[in-house]
Amino acid sequence: MSIVLAVGGHDHGHLDLGFSVGSLALRMILLAAVPVVAAFAMLRGFLGEPSRLTMVTVAVFAATGAVMELLLSGGVNLPDQMVPLLLLALVLPVYLVLSRDKRFASAVGLGLRLAPLVYAVVAALAAVQFGLALLAGAGRDRTATLLHTGVLLGLVALVWFAVARPRGRRVTIVMWASAALLGMGLLAGAAQAITMRTPDPVPGVASQAIEAGATAEHVLLWTDAGQ
Repeated sequence: MSIVLAVGGHDHGHLDLGFSVGSLALRMILLAAVPVVAAFAMLRGFLGEPSRLTMVTVAVFAATGAVMELLLSGGVNLPDQMVPLLLLALVLPVYLVLSRDKRFASAVGLGLRLAPLVYAVVAALAAVQFGLALLAGAGRDRTATLLHTGVLLGLVALVWFAVARPRGRRVTIVMWASAALLGMGLLAGAAQAITMRTPDPVPGVASQAIEAGATAEHVLLWTDAGQ
C-alpha cells in the first residue's frame, strides 16, 4: 500500500510525496530492534551476568533486525550459501542457553566455550564490511549493500557475545570494548543504510509525468506547425 500527497494550483507545480507503507514498517521495526541489541552491547560491562531471559530477548531482537535487513537490503555482500548459516547462527545461541537435555550437555558446553571465538570472527567480518563502506569510495548502492551486510553480521556477532563466557579479565575487557564499538557501528550503519536506500516508486507518478511531458511536446509541435 502506498500514499501519495498531491498539491496543485493554476500557476503552480505539483508536489508528489510517496512512500511504501510496507517498506516504512520494515524500517521502523529495524530501527527499533537494532538499538536494543546495541544498547546491550554497550552496557554489558555494567549489567553484571545477564539472565537467560536477557540473552533470549537480545537474540529475538537481533533475529528480527537481521530479517528486516535481508528484506530491506535486496542483497548482501556475501555468498548466497552463507545467508542460511547466518540465520542458523542467530538461533543456535538460544538453544545453547535454554537446552536442558542431558544427552547434548557436552555439545552445549562446547558451544558456550566457543562462543567468544565465534563472536570474534563474525565481529571481525562485520568490521571489514563497515570499513569497506567507509573507505572504499564505492557508489551509493554498493555502499548501502556493504552497510547492510555489516549490520547483519554485527547482529549475529552480538548474539554470540550475549551468551559468551570469556575466560580471563583481559579477554573479558577486550570483548566488552569491542562489542561496545560494534554496537555503535550498528546504530550508525543501520541509520546510514536506510537513508541511502533508493526511494520506493509511487504507482502512477512516473507514468503521469511521462504523459504530461508527451502532451506538452504535442502542444508545442502543434503550435509550431500553426505558425
